[in-house]
Amino acid sequence: MFVCCLRLQMLLLNFLDDVSKFEELIFKTSYHHDNLILDGS
Repeated sequence: MFVCCLRLQMLLLNFLDDVSKFEELIFKTSYHHDNLILDGS
């Protein structure tokens, strides 16, 4: 039981880590996109 909980915790941490990286990527691309729009005007 304890090992199972540890495994789930590791999976959850890995998942959250991936999500934060994904959000960071989205933020960077959208920020870059906004800058391009501002430069164009």
